[in-house]
Amino acid sequence: MSFSDQQTWVGVATGTGNAIALTVPNCTSYADLLGVPLMFPVASDNTTATTINVNSFGNVIVDKVTGSGLATLTGGEFVGGNLAVVVYNGSSFVIASPNPIITPTANTVIGFSTSGTYTPSAGVTRVFVQIWGGGGGGQNVGAGSHVAGAGGGGGEYRQGVFMITPGTTIAVTVGTGGAAGANGTSSSFGSFITANPGHGGSPGVPGPGGTGGTGGFGFAGNSGGIGFTTNGNDNFSGIGGASFGTSLAYGGTGSGGSTLSSPGNFPGGGGSGGNGGSGPGTGGAGAGGLVLIQELSN
Repeated sequence: MSFSDQQTWVGVATGTGNAIALTVPNCTSYADLLGVPLMFPVASDNTTATTINVNSFGNVIVDKVTGSGLATLTGGEFVGGNLAVVVYNGSSFVIASPNPIITPTANTVIGFSTSGTYTPSAGVTRVFVQIWGGGGGGQNVGAGSHVAGAGGGGGEYRQGVFMITPGTTIAVTVGTGGAAGANGTSSSFGSFITANPGHGGSPGVPGPGGTGGTGGFGFAGNSGGIGFTTNGNDNFSGIGGASFGTSLAYGGTGSGGSTLSSPGNFPGGGGSGGNGGSGPGTGGAGAGGLVLIQELSN
């Protein structure tokens, strides 16, 4: 299993600050998680060395990156109410998110699923921004064509901590998902950070995932999958590419008559390809982007 075929947003983290328990869907062993980023909300502060136990497979130590290499946590690296990202390297989980020792102001997180304007709370000078570009739409195919369309690409994900001017508003652009066969659009937070969209699927060519954005750091969206037909009649639509924290979008399969496609999974997932059975063979639309802003204390 790799990042591209599982959901990496872990919505519930249980246990204590020093012994975190996570549930990850479709994961059968730690080998499945090698190199996979896992994002989860921190329940409480850690005070010493910390472990993560996924799906009751057993405790794995959490490390942090230092100037002299990886080191065991000592306390204060995880702060309750923050979002954390860790990556399994085969022997430990390594913190990949900006150091969550920064404490938010009243845990204020502001989300934008459509474009708008961000107005900082009083005294806020730093924000942690997470941003997803819009997903690409899956390929359209003709009704009764017995053609399986290619999936659209997932939108890019980026994140970063930025200094802002107190009281100064910032434009937030949230990318839209592409209609069938069309590209999504980019998301941005002022001029600080931009995440590029996934591309639409086209005949024989899966939509590439979004990449090449600016500001902070991030992960490219996954490309869509190629559709294929066997026995001249059995269609298998191309999957829609995942964006960070989302799963793949699966389309219709079957003998000619299956016409289903799936829209991209929010945020930023690509839509699956159309299935040229007895219906219209319309590709799935890409999912819209998302911008999350966490206000940090000084």
